[in-house]
Amino acid sequence: MSRRLQDLALTALGVLAAVLVFLALRGADPLPPGDGAASVGTPVASGATTGEDGEDGEDGGGAGDEGADTDAASGTQAAADGESSGEQSPLEVARAVLQSGTPVTVSALGDSTSNTRQEWVHLWAQELAADRPVSISHWDEGAQDGFVQPDVLSATGSGSPVTIWSGSQGGASAAYPVERLGTIIPESPDLVLLNFGHNHTPQNARSDFQSLLAAIRDAHGDVPVVVCLQQPQAGDANAEVRELIDDWATAEGLATIDIAGAFLAQGELDDLLEDPVHPNQAGSELWAETVTVALSP
Repeated sequence: MSRRLQDLALTALGVLAAVLVFLALRGADPLPPGDGAASVGTPVASGATTGEDGEDGEDGGGAGDEGADTDAASGTQAAADGESSGEQSPLEVARAVLQSGTPVTVSALGDSTSNTRQEWVHLWAQELAADRPVSISHWDEGAQDGFVQPDVLSATGSGSPVTIWSGSQGGASAAYPVERLGTIIPESPDLVLLNFGHNHTPQNARSDFQSLLAAIRDAHGDVPVVVCLQQPQAGDANAEVRELIDDWATAEGLATIDIAGAFLAQGELDDLLEDPVHPNQAGSELWAETVTVALSP
């Protein structure tokens, strides 16, 4: 082979080698800057770096997880703050009034389920009188302009004295005390009990209770108010009104005592009723017992 042909063959081989080297380098995947060989091809779970997939996000520790962790921590801290603040429920506030160690004045406003000495307000007062001085004055239902002479149930005891003004009127609704509030609550109370519902309709229950609460707040500020959810009538005919009153009291942040629940838990409602509306003696005693338990520490 002549010298010229040898040179051409060598040149062709060099060009072919260069092309092969170029193609080989072009097909290779370059490593990401700053990553070592061990990271090549390492799988990453979907959502691991965004915090969007629950537990996977916790492993990834990305920005989404930081936000979720911050929210959770804030909620936990808020709950802890609420516990550490020692805030009391409305019913606990009422209990604390009766256990304050200072003289207590109670205003009990109600209807014909609480207006006699055989019914729950007087029976509850007798329970209180077991270990503390207690007097109770009943509303003069005939004159409707004041109270009769007080019954002194106990003059001695280790507990602080309790004065109860039982402002109950047969046939009354929550609207009744509003127009005579200064008379039916004759002195500033430490605790107010509301016992209405039987003489209401679904149309006026909420508005009447609201008017009474507003009048009490105007006259006596933030005095604790407790609402009795009255006993079921025959066939639980008053269930709708009772539920409306319960919803209203809860919305207003008021304590409630579930008298209806105590009656229904006995099973035989007729055994606790004197007539379709009023409790009999056993029913009144159950009512008083339920209030005693609810307001005891």
